[in-house]
Parts: sequence; structure tokens; C-alpha cells
Amino acid sequence: MLPDELLHSTVEYLAYTPDSPECKLLEFRFKSASPELLSLSQVNQRLRRICLPFLFAYARVRDVTDVVKLGELCDAGSLAPGLIRILLLSSFYPEEEGHKILRQVLPYLRRLSCIHLSMFQPSIALFATVLEQSTASTVLINTLDDLPNGSFRLNLSKVVLEHSTISCPQLLSLERYCRRGARMASLNIHRPDLLDESFGLKTFTGLQELNLLVCHFPVSFSWLPAFASGHPRLSKMWLLDDKKHYFDRHTPSFIHSFVEECHRQELSDYFDITRVGLSRANQSSQEWRVTGMTIVTKFASISLIEILSLICSSFPAIEVLSFDLDHHKDTYHIDDIVSVLAGFSCLRVLYISHLYKRIESGRKSPWKSVPRMESNDVCKILAATAESAFLCYASRLAKEIASLAALHFDDMGYEHEKSRYGRRWWIKGWLHVRDSSRDIEGALRILTDY
Repeated sequence: MLPDELLHSTVEYLAYTPDSPECKLLEFRFKSASPELLSLSQVNQRLRRICLPFLFAYARVRDVTDVVKLGELCDAGSLAPGLIRILLLSSFYPEEEGHKILRQVLPYLRRLSCIHLSMFQPSIALFATVLEQSTASTVLINTLDDLPNGSFRLNLSKVVLEHSTISCPQLLSLERYCRRGARMASLNIHRPDLLDESFGLKTFTGLQELNLLVCHFPVSFSWLPAFASGHPRLSKMWLLDDKKHYFDRHTPSFIHSFVEECHRQELSDYFDITRVGLSRANQSSQEWRVTGMTIVTKFASISLIEILSLICSSFPAIEVLSFDLDHHKDTYHIDDIVSVLAGFSCLRVLYISHLYKRIESGRKSPWKSVPRMESNDVCKILAATAESAFLCYASRLAKEIASLAALHFDDMGYEHEKSRYGRRWWIKGWLHVRDSSRDIEGALRILTDY
């Protein structure tokens, strides 16, 4: 029989379904129990004892009924409430019912470290109650808009804003919450072209990621050295140009040589850059390097292999890569796609959109079955076939790229693909790579028209 320490480590490894890489910015993140954890907890009493703290560490309260059930567990002397570490409160609260019960329940949650107020704006009374909970060191709020009116008068030292999105002229409104102690993980700024040197002196406690939503106008980064010095936890910065206005007109210094080489090789007319991610090596560094990029191909396409090869040679530290082939016209053998992506030795996260129709189907497919099918629905069969293909692609990429942790696929098609006619199908989702075995886990979501 294995010792408890080894069983505990095994259970901990299997306990929760993997997060998407987009969710790893924060230490306090709700996790869902895995099917393996549920199964292990039913094997015998010893395993159940080891599994219980993992089963009840994360609790989600969706409505008043859930609050009532939690209250009943507390009244009955159940062990479960005392094991809760993170409590996720979703949008429900009629104040008269939920608020009163919650005040009674919170003292029973002796291990509670974080309360996540998700997707709703609480009343000021409920918010104050949550802040007063003695064991919870963190109150997580999704966005600035979710803070109740008047909350800037409270002590906000427990509050962490997951995402704050503001326009440059609205910085003053954000600062008043910061002066009350609020911390933030990620800050999105519209109109960053209006930022000047004075922005470098601003302080946003706990900031880890800065997203600049660029547009037509050039952005000066004269404020960046001072701003980075004042934010030692800031490790990521993204320039987001989803409308494709910025990078066609302006060339920031950190991609200048890449853009010049694109022009020299006559590649620049065949794709758009929509996102560039920057990272700094350590907390004191002022050197930023490109570690993320999103490209979208155009109708007048040139070889994707050439484009990806140039990105790889120009930015060897790329960790996050995304490419959208919706308007691409060429097709490729999967071996060539795998080969060029294998050159990204630091790649951790890969987003691929509209790949399925760009892979040559002349040879026999390396996947054989579509086990999810329970009907003769043509669209569902097509989507399930695409999913099998993506699982195969992901498996090959995971074995070729040692650093790869997750892949996101997004695709769609028609019942009659050649004529682009009839019902449509969509497939989307994350596939995760197990560190040691390099096996793929996860399933993609399939949707169809009516």
C-alpha cells in the first residue's frame, strides 16, 4: 500500500481539470474537480479522506438555493464548509435573501482565503460584508464596472481587479480606487497614444499585465522605463490591433527589423499583424522582447511556411503564437506545418483558426474514427471528423515541441463545403498537453445550425 504522502501527491496532480493558459495570470483562480478526483474519492475510505480537501476547496454559489444549501451544511455540522478555500459567487443576489444567509455562513468557512464576486455588481452592503470576512485575504472582482457605487469610500486593500479597461482620460477614476488599496492584475488602456511621460509615474499595485488597445495613432513609449521600474511584477505587455489599423501604419522599434525583412522578402502584403506580446526577462530589466504574436492571412496569400519561418527566426523567444487562415487559399501537408512550428523552441501556447480546410486531404487520414458520433447528422459527422484531425495534429505537435502546454483550435465549415451552402458547423476549444507523457487531454466543443 502506498504511503499517504505519495497518495496525496497523486491526488493533487489529478485533482482539477486544466485551466486555459489565459487564466494563469492570477494566483486565486476557481478550479473544477476532475472526473478522476470524483472517481478516486469513491474507491475507499482512505482515498476519500485524502480527496475531500480537494473536492471542497473550490465552491461555486450560483443562486439563493445554493446559499441555502450551504447554510444547511453549516447548521448540520458538515466538514465541507470548513474545507472551502475559494468561494465563487455568481450573479444571483436578491439582497434580502442572499445577503442575510451569506452573513451567517461566512464565519463557518474557516479556511476561506478568497471570495470571487463574478459577473455581477454586488450591493454596497453585500460588498462590505464580504470585505469584513476575517479569513479571506483576497476579494476578486472581474472588472472595474463590477465595483458597487460608493465602494471607493471603503478600505479596498483586499480587492484585486482581474481586468480593468479604461480610456486614457479616465485614469483619474481608476486611481481613486487604487488610493483605497485596490490591486489589479491586468490593465487595458484605450487610446494609449494619449499617454505621456507623466503616466510613467502612476502606480497600480500588483499589476502583472498591461494591454494597449492601439488604433490609428502612433504610441510613444517614453513613459515605459519609469512605469516598468515602478511595477516590479509587470512582466507582460500586449499591443492589440484587432481592427488592423496600427501595424500597417506604424512600426514600433521592437519589430522594426522583422518588418524590414518582410518587405525585403515581399511578404508584408500577405498577412496582417494584429497582436504583439512583449515580456521582460526579470523584475528589474528594462529590456523587452517579443514573446507573442498574432497574424491574420489575406486573400492574396503566399506560403504560410515562409511567414512562420521568418517569425521563428526573428523572434526565437516566442511563447504564444496565433494565426488565422480564414482568408488563406493555399493547402499544406500536415508534416510541413508540424516541421515549421517545431522550430519555435519556446512555444507554450498555440492558437490556430481555420486550419482544417488548409490541410491536404489527398492521402489517407492518420485518424480513423469519430467516436463521439451518435447520429447520422452530416454536420455533426463533419465536425467530429475535424475534431479527430485536430487531436491528431495536437498529438504530433506536443511530441515535437517540448515546451508546448496548450493548443486552442477554432474552425467552421458547411454541410456542402465546395458551394459553401447549407447548414454550418463550428468547433472550438482547448487541448492540453500532459507534461511528462506529452499526451493530449481535453475535448473540443461542437455546435451546428438548428
